[in-house]
Amino acid sequence: MDWALAARPGDPVGLMGPSGGGVPQGDRLILAGDETAYPAIARFLETRAGNARGQVWLLGQSADYPLPETPEFEVLHRPGGESQLAAMLEPAPCRIADLLWVGGERRAIEPLRRLAADKMAPDGLFSHVSAFWTA
Repeated sequence: MDWALAARPGDPVGLMGPSGGGVPQGDRLILAGDETAYPAIARFLETRAGNARGQVWLLGQSADYPLPETPEFEVLHRPGGESQLAAMLEPAPCRIADLLWVGGERRAIEPLRRLAADKMAPDGLFSHVSAFWTA
């Protein structure tokens, strides 16, 4: 972050992306993340519209990102709902989704990372739980 504070007009800056392991595949998806993940979620919705269904959990305080509207996906605004999502999936994640994709703050997404490792991976379900930043 120090580089940003020291930057001056005209200094070269590099950006990278999109990242996130590609566009999630599967028929039933759960896409979740805070504001840092909203652009990736928007890209996934745009790409998968008509080919998948599921839920989008907007975990950040804000829910005003311009997500593509698609009737196949229910969009839920659940600020700080990482533990709530993990509790919903805990009993039987394979009944709810073929794939879980999560992006957010490292400590906040830890319940979902544990769920993915303990419950989803042994059942052969795919997940991508990525820490986009650390508080």
